[in-house]
Amino acid sequence: MSTTNHGAATLTCPQLLIAQKRFLHQVPHTSSVLDTQVYVFAVRLMGQLVANYDMLQTPEEKYIVTACVQKATEAEKWSEPSIRNAVFTLLRLMLKYKGALDLVIKLDAIHLAFESLSDPSLFVTGSAQKLVTKLIITSVTDHRQSTSEIHKSLIKQLWVVLRSSSDVAKKATVLKIFQDLFHEISNVILEEVNSLDFLQLLNKMIRCDSAVLSREAATLCLVYKRSNPADSSLDLRSEVCNLMHSGHVHVALNLCRQLLLREYQHLADGWPQDFLRQPLIIVCGTFINPLESGQFAAIAKSISKKSACLEVTGICLGGIEQLLQQGKDPCSFAALHTLLQLTSQECQCDVNHSQYRKFLLRQPKIQKAALRCLHQYYQLYLNDETGIGIPDAFVGSAQYLVDSLGCVDLDVTIVSEMLKCLLPAIKLAICHSLLSAEIQMWPEVLDLLGGTLQKRLCDMHWETRDSTVEFVGKICQSCADDTTVNMWIRKHNLHTLSWECVKDGESYVRAGALATVGHLSRDTTIWENMKIVKDISQEDVVHHILTIISTDTEGFARRAAIDLVMRWHKDGNQLQPINDVYRTMVAATKDFDWEVKLGVLTFWGNIIDQVLSNDTLPSYAINLETSKKFKGVVPEEKEFETKVEMLCSIGCCQALLFSVEDYEQSVRKKACELLTALKAKCLDNGLIQANSRSKSSDPLPTCGEINMTTPIFLDSIQRLDLEVLLTENSKSCDSYENNPMDLLDDILASQRQDEEDNAIDCY
Repeated sequence: MSTTNHGAATLTCPQLLIAQKRFLHQVPHTSSVLDTQVYVFAVRLMGQLVANYDMLQTPEEKYIVTACVQKATEAEKWSEPSIRNAVFTLLRLMLKYKGALDLVIKLDAIHLAFESLSDPSLFVTGSAQKLVTKLIITSVTDHRQSTSEIHKSLIKQLWVVLRSSSDVAKKATVLKIFQDLFHEISNVILEEVNSLDFLQLLNKMIRCDSAVLSREAATLCLVYKRSNPADSSLDLRSEVCNLMHSGHVHVALNLCRQLLLREYQHLADGWPQDFLRQPLIIVCGTFINPLESGQFAAIAKSISKKSACLEVTGICLGGIEQLLQQGKDPCSFAALHTLLQLTSQECQCDVNHSQYRKFLLRQPKIQKAALRCLHQYYQLYLNDETGIGIPDAFVGSAQYLVDSLGCVDLDVTIVSEMLKCLLPAIKLAICHSLLSAEIQMWPEVLDLLGGTLQKRLCDMHWETRDSTVEFVGKICQSCADDTTVNMWIRKHNLHTLSWECVKDGESYVRAGALATVGHLSRDTTIWENMKIVKDISQEDVVHHILTIISTDTEGFARRAAIDLVMRWHKDGNQLQPINDVYRTMVAATKDFDWEVKLGVLTFWGNIIDQVLSNDTLPSYAINLETSKKFKGVVPEEKEFETKVEMLCSIGCCQALLFSVEDYEQSVRKKACELLTALKAKCLDNGLIQANSRSKSSDPLPTCGEINMTTPIFLDSIQRLDLEVLLTENSKSCDSYENNPMDLLDDILASQRQDEEDNAIDCY
């Protein structure tokens, strides 16, 4: 266990447990003056002690818990959702101890939990639901005469809620409790509840007007069926058919979606996807096989109004997306293509679709759901190396996307979804040689896309510029070896426009453009052409990137610029003038953004690995003004020392030492890791001696000019206890939540009166 030194004696673990109990013992007696959040902390602390330590072994410990819970349930405190949530969590954790069930019941847990099953706070409802479930399961497994009737009473109360309550939210919560119970103790539930009555009630709820209640009832039907596969009283397919015929199409489709979500393996004939596809086929008019007349009429009637049509279509699209994510083809590609046309103002559709087009036209939720399905389809076909499954409508769907992308008033989120779709579409075309001139439509589609991307890169909405420049980068990354794509990028000046986006006024666009520049620079032809067209040199490019690192006001752009410098350094690209690069990275060690500083430290880590792993000094070291003395042959016994001296001369070692004292824990940890590894190599090569400590009392060097000498650096790393620092800075930032002992130690230490009597409680 780590400790915090405040100048007072460090508490050992037993002492700390005693202090915790003393702290909790005082809470009920001072509850009237305690802030609500302090009381919440106390209850949560009890929960952690109950969960991780034997907290209910003595009468004193039981008294502490009982008193705190009783005070928490007083009207003034109980009105706070955080108090209710903390108490329910504590009571549930207590049930892991043998014999704790009696204590939990004495604390009126059943009454309190049932009252909160429809709490305004979803967190409280969830914790109350878990408590009731745990109470029933514990009662069943307790095997004591005194508790044997508790679960029967609780199940009876739940059954009464389902049958008689008018509170829809409470009913939905009770259905969730039954779902959990059927997973754990289905046989006990069926002993207490008549299965026929149970199913009849569920069927009634499935057909109710509440979407939440019908969904939870349908889910419970599935759980029941899985728990009782031999029960023939519930035929899921017949149930769906009955729901369809009776006009409850949205409930039937939700039931099918739940089946797909839970991946019922015994439904090998695939009937759920058939049902999910039917409304979409009716809306789009893409009939493959005629539907049964009664079913057709029921579906058509159910979607005759706009709200119902949108709801049913959305459910269908959600189910199709689930199927595609599972790698299954629901045979709906043509229907999706037609549906997207129905939602688009610019597409001219057949007159037969006019009935539903007025409902679907320019509905963003439907458009985005359909585009996500189309994207999943492209991914599915992309994974099929044979290409046999690619439908005839593939090129047409891609052309629709390109045509629609040029619409002036298109929503920015729709633009983003369309670009996501086009990326796998182009990759798919490349994989199956569809970009060749043999497919006459493709060159026209690509030319139109290139022109549209030019406009989108200059769009008035920054979100669109951001999506577009990222799309160009991903195309270049994914199709780096394809000459057709490279020629297309150059033809439409997408590389030069992407470079211009580096100077955009929005930081997200600048960051996306810098990532795209990194992908573009990997292709020599594209990169050299960009510099010629823009009349800039590599030094000009590097200077602009370094300026962003030094002066950009937003951390997004600075991080992206550092990532680009690291990529170029790793790929061996020319980073000239190299001295300016090093000076900029040293200065960036003082950045206010912790992620920027982590990126800088990663850069220095790469430099260290490269310098120390080479048999000879890197070529860029010879070009340093400060490293001219390294030019030439270095004696073997001095080689490692020379490399460390070079790391000092470029500012690397100074940046690491400065970062050890950074105010961000993650930065300190990274710096300690790099210095620890470097110190070990210095030990191995005899530059410092094991267990030797510097006697110097001078402060550590500050991060200034690049002028640190090797003796100063070696003296500094000997003065630092890096192992202890690394251990301290490796503590998880959520350690207080998982184990509040350190937090309580800080609280207690801050309350001790030191000689100056100036203790401050920062909590």
